[in-house]
Amino acid sequence: MKKLITLILVLLSFSRMHAMENEILQGVSFFSPRSQSVDAVRYQVGWHPYIHRYDHKSWYITTQITPEFKTSFRSNRIAQALFGTNKLFVSGSQATNRNENAILADYFGLSPAFQSEVTLKPEIKNILFTFSGYFGFDQWIKGLYLAIHAPAVWTKWNFKMEEAIADNGANTTFPASYMATAAITPILGSFVSALKGTHTFGQMTEKMAFGKVCGSQSKWGLSDLLIILGYDIVSREHGYAGLNLRVAAPTGNRPKSIVLFEPVVGNGKHWELGLGFSGRVLIWEADGEQELSFFADANFTHLFKARQTRSFDFCANGFGSRYILLKEFDTDENYTGKLIPAINKTSLCCKVSVDIQFELLAMFGYTYKGFVFDAGYNAWIRSKERIALRECIADRTYALKGIQDVVTGVGELSPLTQSTATLHGNVFSEQAAVVDANSPVFISTSDLDLRSAASPMVLTHKLFAHIGYGWQNDETDSYDHARRSLGEGWVPYLGLGTSVEFEGINTSNTEKPNRNTLSQWAFWLKGGIAFS
Repeated sequence: MKKLITLILVLLSFSRMHAMENEILQGVSFFSPRSQSVDAVRYQVGWHPYIHRYDHKSWYITTQITPEFKTSFRSNRIAQALFGTNKLFVSGSQATNRNENAILADYFGLSPAFQSEVTLKPEIKNILFTFSGYFGFDQWIKGLYLAIHAPAVWTKWNFKMEEAIADNGANTTFPASYMATAAITPILGSFVSALKGTHTFGQMTEKMAFGKVCGSQSKWGLSDLLIILGYDIVSREHGYAGLNLRVAAPTGNRPKSIVLFEPVVGNGKHWELGLGFSGRVLIWEADGEQELSFFADANFTHLFKARQTRSFDFCANGFGSRYILLKEFDTDENYTGKLIPAINKTSLCCKVSVDIQFELLAMFGYTYKGFVFDAGYNAWIRSKERIALRECIADRTYALKGIQDVVTGVGELSPLTQSTATLHGNVFSEQAAVVDANSPVFISTSDLDLRSAASPMVLTHKLFAHIGYGWQNDETDSYDHARRSLGEGWVPYLGLGTSVEFEGINTSNTEKPNRNTLSQWAFWLKGGIAFS
């Protein structure tokens, strides 16, 4: 019986390993989660008793600061967004039993005999201090208000890679004519080291300038400054309902794609403009001291065009083709003897926009004297990115090298190209060694796949809870009375909360990973003062 169980476990393990080895690589070259400024939960919980005051006839102010820590989990889902899997297989063109979905090690200056397996464990951590203010202008227009939210953010993105090297190929050189006139010995023995882009080899004398993986990267700054001007159309003791105009000023950093897993503060330099709805209805009350209310917020914004740099694959060459080597040619279409990482030429300035971003908050809020307890659900949806190029690849200058030689058999520079080359090297294809009959076949801007750098539609679901307390002016007052008598004084309040956010599933396009944003935990403190 034990032998049977052992055999079953071995077969299951082999089946799983075989399945991973045949996973097709796919994904996008830029990871784009929701901006740290887009978070109705952070803005609503804990301070709703001190805003939207139905019985106030003069101006009033509520201020707060919210320290918060966020950390991602389910790292394999982030890896799936970028590669379609969290396991990469890397092997050289001369490796034995080479996997057909393996990344060709030759492109990165690794030995033709090189073989390794790489496990991806990307993670994102955020530390935020959000400064918020709510200004009620009931003295001028009943129900008119202005809210401002300014999150100061430190974010750390770490594209962790654990590599198990089966053969570093130390004793196998690049054959003569393949990367240079003479045979050359690879200087690196690790795919992780190669992705840092710090080396050159053979006729590749230009280092990789974009799409690098250099371990932990961090950024800090003020995320998008959110300004909300609203008006409560209905303002009663048992609830309110109103609309607001929302503007987000981009104060974060601009993506440059120098590293693959690039830390972003804010939304990527997009100006945002939109409309929102905010409402509350009293569900239950008792003794003039307890209340249970339901809150709903719905916000729509458009992200205007922002200048960014993105790295693109080629339409005909598939995922990861930005990492293939190029040959450079002169005006007479003669090979110059210079190899260049394709990503150095396919990383271009572009304009990125998003048609619609939507956020929904549904929350129950319970109050008893000075205590507040909030719990609910938050959804966030962003439509797919639209990209328009602002730069071009030089005409009739670059062509794909593939696995073709750089020098002919008589020692002259070879103009032969391979326009069908892929990240896997075409080693298993019947056309693997077939050069372009009309070499050189040049690449052009029209060959680029703009979708390869554009985030598809993304969706997240969040559950949250918050508990807090507001110190009343008079301990004998009910919480509701203290809230209504703020015109006579001020109320400090303090609370803490937590949330868990899950990535949504996008089944509209099966060619791309269906999980394309991050899951994360969050913990926060919230303190403020409400006064007139």
